[in-house]
Amino acid sequence: MLKNKSILILFILLLGVSARAADTAIIRHGNPNAPLETRWNWGIKEAAKADDGQGVWMVYTIEKMMGLHCYSGTFYGHNWQEKTSLHEILYGEKVAYADAHAGLSQAEIIRREARRALSDMNNDHEDQPKVSKELALLFHVDRKGRFIDLKLSNTELHVKLENRPVVWLGKADQNSSVAFLTGYFKQTKTSEAQKGLVRAVGVHTPNKTGLNFLIKVAKGKYAIEVREDATFWMGQSDDPAALPVLTDLAKKDNAESVREKAVFAISQLENEKAIDVLIDLAYDAPNTNTREKAVFWMGQSQSPKALKTLMGIAQKDPSGAVREKAVFGLSQMKSQEASEALTDLAYHAKNRNVREKAVFWLGQRKDATALKTLLDIALHDKNTSIREKAVFGISQISTTKAQDALIDLAYNAENRSVRKKAIFWLGQKASNKAAKALSDVVYKKGDLDMQEQAVFAISQLPGDESVPKLIEISKNHSSYKIRKKAIFWLGQSHDKRAVDALVSLLK
Repeated sequence: MLKNKSILILFILLLGVSARAADTAIIRHGNPNAPLETRWNWGIKEAAKADDGQGVWMVYTIEKMMGLHCYSGTFYGHNWQEKTSLHEILYGEKVAYADAHAGLSQAEIIRREARRALSDMNNDHEDQPKVSKELALLFHVDRKGRFIDLKLSNTELHVKLENRPVVWLGKADQNSSVAFLTGYFKQTKTSEAQKGLVRAVGVHTPNKTGLNFLIKVAKGKYAIEVREDATFWMGQSDDPAALPVLTDLAKKDNAESVREKAVFAISQLENEKAIDVLIDLAYDAPNTNTREKAVFWMGQSQSPKALKTLMGIAQKDPSGAVREKAVFGLSQMKSQEASEALTDLAYHAKNRNVREKAVFWLGQRKDATALKTLLDIALHDKNTSIREKAVFGISQISTTKAQDALIDLAYNAENRSVRKKAIFWLGQKASNKAAKALSDVVYKKGDLDMQEQAVFAISQLPGDESVPKLIEISKNHSSYKIRKKAIFWLGQSHDKRAVDALVSLLK
């Protein structure tokens, strides 16, 4: 699954100017235990006094369990821990960052950092230890309390407050916060404000009140983009009650974008019934685009049940677009069974386009079994187009064995089109071995067509490899036609050595 339950709202690296706590006027509510709505109403009155025409920030915070290295908010610069944090502005003290390495040896610290880097590369935030973090909701409002914008940020991050006053309402428990946000939503009129509040509800720890609100918005008469966001956040709830609603939206909603968001949201629900629904949508959804999306997201699931379904769809579905998505879905699965399924399709699928797609994606898997399959297809398949796709697939595998396979095809393939393709792709390999192989082809007797193709391929090599070889061919090859080709490509190189060689040919 692509899901990251510690949703990173924004992870944008920007350079920014730090605001000092002293530059920001803080207006604090005196009773942090008062109901949130009471504190809000007080804050609106204070906002009217403090607003200089640019609005104010109405701020309260909640506690949220998040991955140790996960954050919501914006990073300004690489030295973000040196910026003035929102925590410092609100509480007047430096934030103490969690030290995950306390008491560890240097060797263990290095190992843990390596694991963390690999986890970040795989977007595998679920494996991180969860800690409680303070998440701020910053409402930009005008003097009448009307919503302008909303920011969400961990308080340990720096937030650009743009010198607007901050009305600090204190902390709120999650249930009170959701109840307040859903009530405030009823007062908003613009889609931007509604989207902000939907997002704010969505980042809370899922509960029934929040889910019921998201369902109501997703099914309601709101702007499509607002309904899309509500649908998305339903998928982050992990609540089985969301599944039938999302299924209904995916099948029946009038807006294509909402249907797409519903399919994605279903794919994010981590239960077996969600896979069953995706399978059902892939086969029977009334809209072809919905079927394509269901097939796509099945490929991200790594489910054996989904793999079997994708194999059947790739072979038998009446829609070419859906078949292609099924092959792609198989390519996204990491198991040996997925590789075997792609191999089977590459050899035996009845539809040529499916075979071509399977061959292409085998080339992206970059393993020894894939190379063996592709080489066999390049040498023996009855269909020339499939053979050519197999040569391209081999060219995408960055191993010595794959390069050797291309060289062998360039020398020995009986099919002329296959030989041409192998020669062409050798020209894209920046290696001495590829350059030597191409030179050998140029001087191999009896086939001017292949020699010309090899000259072109040599011209595509890096200059230090191509120009000397083209000069040598232009001067010494036995065929004037091949010499002409080498001269032409020297003229395209704009290399001083080429100029000198061309001048010498004039004498």
